[in-house]
Amino acid sequence: MNEIETIHAALTTVAQNQGCTSSKLVGTVSRHILPPTASFYNVSALHSKAHTSSTSAAVLQRTFLATSESSLVFSARFETVTTKTPIDVEPKPLSADPMLSASNGKRKRNMHEDQEEAVSRAKKRLSSVNSPELESELETAQAVIERVLTLRGPMGEVLVQSYAILTKKLKPTDASMSVVIAIRLNAGIPVSVASIKRSLGPCWKDGVVSSTNSVNGVCDRDLPLTEEGKASKRMGNDPMLIVTSIPKLSTPPRSSAVS
Repeated sequence: MNEIETIHAALTTVAQNQGCTSSKLVGTVSRHILPPTASFYNVSALHSKAHTSSTSAAVLQRTFLATSESSLVFSARFETVTTKTPIDVEPKPLSADPMLSASNGKRKRNMHEDQEEAVSRAKKRLSSVNSPELESELETAQAVIERVLTLRGPMGEVLVQSYAILTKKLKPTDASMSVVIAIRLNAGIPVSVASIKRSLGPCWKDGVVSSTNSVNGVCDRDLPLTEEGKASKRMGNDPMLIVTSIPKLSTPPRSSAVS
C-alpha cells in the first residue's frame, strides 16, 4: 500500500464515522459520498483528518465539497512529492477568464443589489421587534454574504446561484428568532472547504450542507432556483444548499452533527 492509499484508508474510517455511504480512491483524489445533509461538524472531521494525514511524501493540495447528480461529495486531492508544498492555496483571480466577463460583472452587480434588498427585507420584518442584537446579527450576515459572493470554482467559475438572509426560529422551542443565512451553490462545481470556512467566518459553527431541496426549514420558497438552476436540476444535477445562522453571544452553539 502506497502513501496515498494509506491516507485514503484513514480518511475512509473517519468518513464512515461521519455517515458517508461510499469511499473511493480515484488516482490521487480521496472521494467520499456524504449523507444528503451533513453538518459542518461532519465536514470539518474529514477536512481535519486530510490535513493531519498529509505527509512529506503525499502532500494535501486542497479539500472540496461538490454535488454530483444528487449526491453530496467530499474529496481530498493529494500530490506525491518529496518536498512539502503549501496547502489550500486559493486560485489567483482570473481577470481574463470568460467567466469574469462583462456579463458576469452585470450578474455580480445584480447579486449585490439583491443582497441589499435581502437585508432591507429582513430589517423590515424586525421593525416591530426592539432587538439591537438582531440588528447587529444582520450586519454580520451582510458581511458574510459579501465574502461568499467572491467564492469561485477551481477554474474561476461563479459558484453562488442564489442566497437569502432570513429571520426565523430554527426550532419551535427557540426563545427568539435567529438570523439565518441560506446559500445555494451551482451543481457540479467543487468548492474549497477552506474557502467556505473563511467566507462564513463566525458562522462556520452550527450549520449544514445539503444536496436536498430543503433543510432546517429553508426551502425553495425562501431560496428559488434560477432558470439555469432549474434546467440543471431537470437534467438530474442538484445544487448544494448551505444553511447556517449568526451565532448568539449569549448562548453556546447547538450541536448539529449527523450520525
